[in-house]
Amino acid sequence: MPQRKATRIWLTAALVTAVVLGAVYYTQSTFIASGDLSDACLAAGQELDLNYRLRHPRDGSAVFPLHNRCNAVSDLVPDWVNPTLSLIAAMLSLALVGLLFSRIRRHA
Repeated sequence: MPQRKATRIWLTAALVTAVVLGAVYYTQSTFIASGDLSDACLAAGQELDLNYRLRHPRDGSAVFPLHNRCNAVSDLVPDWVNPTLSLIAAMLSLALVGLLFSRIRRHA
């Protein structure tokens, strides 16, 4: 009986972290892709440097790590986003490993 409880706890932890990871990634990658970049940079008080963007096309992609730079020094993606995504992904991995081991122990 305690093994079933442990399995449920690990499964719940994995599901919750997966949902949080998906929510943070979705909201931030949608923010990157939405709207006019020039207007977003102006709203942030930065100037859009098109030459920089042409030389660094990856800086506007919605693939991890998330970046959306106006110029060489200004990134529209908040500083907390990429470390948070990494931490949540590590927590998800830990929860999946815990789930796997609890299932193995239950059937052993």
